[in-house]
Amino acid sequence: MTCLVALGGIPVHSAYAQAPAPAVASDYKVKVGDTISIQVLNHPEFSIAGTRVQNDNSISYYFGPILVTGKTVSEIGNLVKKAIVDAKQLVNPVVSVSVAAREPMTVNIYGDVRNAGKVELRDGMRLLDVLALAGGLPSDRYEFYKLVVYRPAGP
Repeated sequence: MTCLVALGGIPVHSAYAQAPAPAVASDYKVKVGDTISIQVLNHPEFSIAGTRVQNDNSISYYFGPILVTGKTVSEIGNLVKKAIVDAKQLVNPVVSVSVAAREPMTVNIYGDVRNAGKVELRDGMRLLDVLALAGGLPSDRYEFYKLVVYRPAGP
């Protein structure tokens, strides 16, 4: 009996491997569906608690849309700073940008599990958590199972 898990670009090395951690690395590139927060020091009128990256790769900001997909939080901070300065609102704003939430990914589980299909992968989930969401294996005889993880080859 075999259980297949198809993961889209998630590095899984063992049953105990972790999904991407909730804290986002400084080199993380923002993608469509992520939610970012913008803080402008001493100017809450220019701060946004959370805005979702739209399908057109932008966020809506007070002075117009800003293209953010594929950029790091520091690059987005520079774009926000430029938008504020270009709008002649502040001379030298101090801007902090963070990723409040990432777009959840889905994994496909096939084979001998109780509920095969798509499962939403959330930050911090392990491969065993995904199997549990699929209802687990239909038998307690785990020595008869083989787990195969497929990941697309990519950059």
